[in-house]
Amino acid sequence: FKELQAACAKRGLKLCFYYSQATDWHEPNGANNTWDFPPNDKKDFDQYLRDKSMPQVKELLTNYGPIGLIWFDVPTLMTPERSKRMADLVRSIQPDTLINSRLGPGSYNDYQSRGDNEIPPAVVPGAWETPATINDTWGYKKDDQHWKSPEDICFKLVDIVSKGGNYLLNVGPDGQGEIPQASQDILRKVGAWLKVNGEAVYGAGPTPFGDELGQPVPGKKDRRGRPLYEEKKAWRCTTKPGRLYVHFFQWPGSSFTLAGVKGKVTKAYLLADRDKPLAYELSGGSLKVSLPEKAPGELATVMCLETAE
Repeated sequence: FKELQAACAKRGLKLCFYYSQATDWHEPNGANNTWDFPPNDKKDFDQYLRDKSMPQVKELLTNYGPIGLIWFDVPTLMTPERSKRMADLVRSIQPDTLINSRLGPGSYNDYQSRGDNEIPPAVVPGAWETPATINDTWGYKKDDQHWKSPEDICFKLVDIVSKGGNYLLNVGPDGQGEIPQASQDILRKVGAWLKVNGEAVYGAGPTPFGDELGQPVPGKKDRRGRPLYEEKKAWRCTTKPGRLYVHFFQWPGSSFTLAGVKGKVTKAYLLADRDKPLAYELSGGSLKVSLPEKAPGELATVMCLETAE
């Protein structure tokens, strides 16, 4: 970890740790190893927290300088009281260290981590993230070649941001610490797109519209009893004060009409061609913008609409 700390400091990155605070294959009173040790309900889990888990968290927070985040995971046997105990420890040593919701039950976290690869169908208020894989596995697995395409990664990134969330995308280094070439190729292509369009992603807020995301399917629910949605993928909108960013994943052709625009549009242009303004008409909250016949960008083309009250 000292080597990791030095590397992060050199690059100006915040050092963060993953820590599984409950699941432990090696300790009799740790959760979830029930083949070598007793069932979970027969364990002295508080002894495990007191003598191993909490001392390790204390070590992480005292030996390696400022820690941006401890990403807790698999909170089996955690209760609100146990979550509070762990959160109090973190706050007492480094009050600025973020805690995710997988610490356990109770409101002792800073933000919500959704299920693995779970993207909600609509805008979700508050601070949240989608933890996701670039193929099918979290660690390196040489026979897992099911890579998501750059187009898919780009869409998921924008889709999540347009709903108010953060995309926590995992990359599994191999045994030599190298990022697999396929991961590099995918991320470099999305990175090149972000160099042109990053202002529409970094620090951007959710869509003020919503119809572009999809609609619930009448009478249909998933296995958790939540309404099933028919997802739309033509475009997404992200926002900043005085700006609407429309990301086109399916090029609409020579014009695009956007209903429900509030305020006055003062300028329209593509981020890939900022110096060339687009012609537009705004009438009764319905905006019609003239576009090139073909999309000028790869992955997605982003149109910026500057607005005023």
